[in-house]
Amino acid sequence: MNLLTDPWIDVFTVDGPATVSVADAVRDRGDILDVTSGDALEDAAILRMLLAIDLVSYGDPARWLNGTARRWELFGSSDPFWQNSQLREHLSERSVSPVVTLPYRFAGNGSTLLDHHHNESGTRLTPAAAARALLMRQQFSVGGIQPFPESVFGVKSAKSAIASPRPFAWVDAGNLADTLVANRRPGPAGTFHHSWPGGRPADTPPPGGQADALTWQSRSILLVPDPDGYVGGVSITEGLRYGESTDPHLVPHTTFTKKKPADPYTAWDVHLSRPPWRQLLTAYASDDAPGVFAAELPSNGRIRLAGLAAYQSRIDGPVTGTLPVPLISRACAAELDAAITETRKRLIGRIIAAGRSLAPSSGPTSTNAWWKRSMPTTTRLNTDFEPIVRAALTAQTTIADAIAQMRACADTSITEFASTIAAASPTAAAAAMTPTTSIADGDTSQ
Repeated sequence: MNLLTDPWIDVFTVDGPATVSVADAVRDRGDILDVTSGDALEDAAILRMLLAIDLVSYGDPARWLNGTARRWELFGSSDPFWQNSQLREHLSERSVSPVVTLPYRFAGNGSTLLDHHHNESGTRLTPAAAARALLMRQQFSVGGIQPFPESVFGVKSAKSAIASPRPFAWVDAGNLADTLVANRRPGPAGTFHHSWPGGRPADTPPPGGQADALTWQSRSILLVPDPDGYVGGVSITEGLRYGESTDPHLVPHTTFTKKKPADPYTAWDVHLSRPPWRQLLTAYASDDAPGVFAAELPSNGRIRLAGLAAYQSRIDGPVTGTLPVPLISRACAAELDAAITETRKRLIGRIIAAGRSLAPSSGPTSTNAWWKRSMPTTTRLNTDFEPIVRAALTAQTTIADAIAQMRACADTSITEFASTIAAASPTAAAAAMTPTTSIADGDTSQ
């Protein structure tokens, strides 16, 4: 299968769904709206690859692709696409895993390696499905112990892939051709890696440029096809390690934040409890923020985020979100962002004050405190705040009105909380309703 000319990328066009090749996808037809395979992480990985093509082709993708036509073979004998042919020398029963472990959609909430039900299902993937999963795993793999024999390369465990701690953030300009243009950012273009660039698993080569980061071989992978062309197995172990770099000139397509005002910007990973719309707002709101959202954005587009919530080898699931490109200034967006933090702190501070009125030694992390069982979660605030924020970003409401609405939402939650605990403790209920400067310890910016 040649990924350049054979259809394998599911897209949505002005005429409906279609499946196209790489050459079709990068051709400036204007009718492809988005990549839509049905798996958010696979879509993100494919778009990252297309962005890399746009970067290294300097506006002439057809000419560049023609010069690389032989390097897109999925099952090539010497340099299979985005795979490490070194693994062919070590194929055995111990080194080949069921291909169902390649895509993460079968993992559930936990490690893919422990999902024995799926591992023994005999599931096979079409070459197109295997290609999409291959791209996702190169970009979003979690770390942890690898199934590949440690004795071969001396590697027991793997680091998280490049996009796991650096979620993919981009500007959606309404169609694929305009989206590729809208995401061009200053910095070295780098090298597009079609297959294993050399070295041994666990090496940490220089980071190169933007295309290097977008096509980084984070895993040594080799698809193992059956005689009939379907893919039944995969050999996978640690790949090349990108290191800790979050230089926005090399990795602009992510979200950046500061832990403290005086700290430098670093990439901001995703979490299931952190609403992606808030992460996008924060990334946009600072005048000096680096990365893909720092430039002037198309007014009719969206800013988007796709990442994998995970901790070490534990997989919590994909996190995706969008916001309309703000029609307000960055200063107004920053005012809105700051108000969200302040409002959340007010709610959490009242709850902590209620608990401490009865148990002074009970801190924010005292999970067994009775008042914690009745406290409102900030999930409700996230849900209530999102439409208010969207209205403010699109100038359907003023910043002042939006802030007032969010504070009213928090006050309602505080009142409901006080009512819930009043029968058990009037003192705690009164403390909850009393303004306080007490703030919950730890990060309240989620």
